[in-house]
Amino acid sequence: MAKKLPPRPNLDHLRSQAKALLAALQSGDADAIATIREHLPAAKGMSAEQIRKTPFRLADAQSAVARKTGFASWPQLGRHVEQLRALEGTWAFTHLEIDGQRIPSDNLKASRILMDGDRFRTESPEAAYEGMFNINVETDPHELDIDFVAGPEAGNRNFGIFRLDGDGLEICLDMNGQTRPTEFRSTGGVGRAYERLTRVSNVRPDNVTGGAPPSACNVVDHARGGSMEIEMPKVPRGSGEHPIAMVVVAANNLAASSAFYAKLFGWQVHPFSPELAGVVAPGGLPAALRSNVPAGFPGMVPYVGVRDVDAMLARVVAAGGTIERAAWKLPGIGKLARFKDPTGTIYGLTDALPPGGAPHVPMPLGANPKPPAGAICSIEMYAADGDAAARFFSELFGWGTRATMPQYVAFDSGAGVGGVFQSHTPTLPALAYIYTADVGTKLAEIEAAGGKRLGEPMQMPGAGCFGYFQDPSGTSMGLIGP
Repeated sequence: MAKKLPPRPNLDHLRSQAKALLAALQSGDADAIATIREHLPAAKGMSAEQIRKTPFRLADAQSAVARKTGFASWPQLGRHVEQLRALEGTWAFTHLEIDGQRIPSDNLKASRILMDGDRFRTESPEAAYEGMFNINVETDPHELDIDFVAGPEAGNRNFGIFRLDGDGLEICLDMNGQTRPTEFRSTGGVGRAYERLTRVSNVRPDNVTGGAPPSACNVVDHARGGSMEIEMPKVPRGSGEHPIAMVVVAANNLAASSAFYAKLFGWQVHPFSPELAGVVAPGGLPAALRSNVPAGFPGMVPYVGVRDVDAMLARVVAAGGTIERAAWKLPGIGKLARFKDPTGTIYGLTDALPPGGAPHVPMPLGANPKPPAGAICSIEMYAADGDAAARFFSELFGWGTRATMPQYVAFDSGAGVGGVFQSHTPTLPALAYIYTADVGTKLAEIEAAGGKRLGEPMQMPGAGCFGYFQDPSGTSMGLIGP
């Protein structure tokens, strides 16, 4: 039942992917043509020219998206996603039998299952179990595969069946990981568990990550497949005229942050004033550390390079943005300004363009080239509507964009670093990523140097390893590694 879907799939974003595929196909994009040929039965054996001339519809693009993610049709994909979302929430045990033995009700009161997308955490007084699950809603009863990632059962797989009726859920599992049950009951000696649960909350639970293996990213078992596997689509390259020219990182403890980044990432930090320090990071993207940042201000602001700050600021306003700070001059740097996009996320403008232009730095994911360790290699920006953000920045700055996963739209300015727009965490509107050769080791070094790790390393097969931390000033940052 392995499917190539993100952890918390969303039909609206899958529809956006299909629309983006159709638009790319209509523009003659080679990757889109290859996707249609590979995943749409009607296009099998067609030449690229034949595909270009065929008036494919949105339904065809949706079918290709469904087949690419492991489903026979778009309606089948829709039923899968809808059932996953219907399972979300917190569930309490009302009945549990293991190998035909009923567990007393009093023993179940402190146990529960939390589900978020295809991730779960089972909590009991004895232990916590975390992992991922996959479902097949085309069978009767529906099928359920569970992979335990953390806890006493880590590394094991159970096969089961389930039945959802509103806020009631029945599950029967083969705890030996061998034969899937065919009925909802547990008998002695065959390794069956039968559970009945009732939903106590349909609110998306917090911190259900699916667990983390006890060691670093590079030991995750890629061969097991499942919904963690992703395929990174190619993002159209932008015009290169308006790159991310620099990023400004909040550093209210300027001295501590300067020493931290110099020691851990090899940044060369040069004080400009008591409130500002310039940064030369490996890989060449200019940066700055800024103190006296007010509460609620983003921890990072990317500045887009333009030739005329005032003229571009006027265009931003005409396109639906607002001025956050009018243009000002910074000695030794040039003219700068800040604006809010239509979502309210803050960006900057600067005419401090590098001589000869900025070298193109693809996101260091998958087979893409990798920057030097310590380089600022990507940024992540909040956008409540990823498609609207894509249009806004494409029309104003010539950036290439493409929907990648639900709640993510990647962008490439054509020069300098790229990144993604995310629509899931408005409380973290801007995040810069630093490249490192070993995310787990670097997080340990960060803790030893006075920073704080935010969770464990997370492997995304086919992409890379991700980690998150707070520096001594409390600014959140990200790590990307192989």
